[in-house]
Amino acid sequence: MIRAGIIGSTGYAGQELVRILLGHKDVEIKWYGSRSYIDQAYASVFQNMFQLVEDVCRDDNLEALADQVAEEGLPLYRDLDALTERTRGEYAVRVAAVKARATDVSLEVTNRIFEATGARSTATSFGFDLFWRNVRTHTLHDPRRWKVQHLGDYELNDIFPPANGIV
Repeated sequence: MIRAGIIGSTGYAGQELVRILLGHKDVEIKWYGSRSYIDQAYASVFQNMFQLVEDVCRDDNLEALADQVAEEGLPLYRDLDALTERTRGEYAVRVAAVKARATDVSLEVTNRIFEATGARSTATSFGFDLFWRNVRTHTLHDPRRWKVQHLGDYELNDIFPPANGIV
């Protein structure tokens, strides 16, 4: 059985993907992501799904997590002896979500800088090249794809990220 999560499940392509996967005998949809219909029943958004989908749409916008995760981590670091595998794993999932979002934002910002300023902005005299190199270094040495894989594993299979500092 393949467990799937669909980001943007309420968009046109997402809705079609839901329809197709619901008809597949070896697929179980575990997560319906939507920025527009958070906490609403999927079947209330698409009434033709009322007998097929009982789940609610979940937020797939991770920006608000950063401040929360920082606050949540303080008590964990103050008392490491009380840390359980479950609390460590749940916190690691939250950290992975923030890191994945930070990667997206930093790459988007640097991309837009170069789009707005043109190739000339790569000259060292402007200093943008340093920012871009730093972003690329951090995002390539701590890849987003691992974060997304860990998030998916947790959401779909209840498997925590490894406790080896990779998250």
